[in-house]
Amino acid sequence: MSIIRQGSLFDIQELFDLEPPKRFGAIFSTLDIDPILCVISKKSIYGAPTELNNAA
Repeated sequence: MSIIRQGSLFDIQELFDLEPPKRFGAIFSTLDIDPILCVISKKSIYGAPTELNNAA
């Protein structure tokens, strides 16, 4: 198995120097969560997802 190295977004010391609200904002602003929300979001607020709604 090969190992993939990814460059770091932040230096650890930079994160420790930031105040907690700014620290979280700096981390989460770099993440694109739209693809994740698309996968985990439920299309209907009631019942099972339509893919799992099998006839009895």
